[in-house]
Amino acid sequence: ATDFIGYSSIAPNGVYRGNQEMVDFFRQTEGIAFPDGRHTIYTIFGADDYVAVDFLYSGIFAADLPPNTVHNNKKIDFHYHCKIRFEAGKIIEITWFSYDSYQLLQDLGVIAPSSF
Repeated sequence: ATDFIGYSSIAPNGVYRGNQEMVDFFRQTEGIAFPDGRHTIYTIFGADDYVAVDFLYSGIFAADLPPNTVHNNKKIDFHYHCKIRFEAGKIIEITWFSYDSYQLLQDLGVIAPSSF
């Protein structure tokens, strides 16, 4: 929907507002930074106007992410979940949660791997 809202810890201020912000985010990440990226759906449940999805995302980190995360050509795998709400047959709201951001930041090269 044009008035789509998405909640995520990686969104500016924790929120994507409008479908264009979401399109721009996926164009930069999945279209540019991870051009071979793939989503694998493990589980999907639906009730009323909600759907819950369990995913794995995999891809080679092949191009820089703004504002200053330099690519490392490393294969990235991360598992995450989202809750999607529909209204009038369109996605109106998505909440992303439960992914291992610590491991993802290490894989992206943003933080150094720990030795513990």
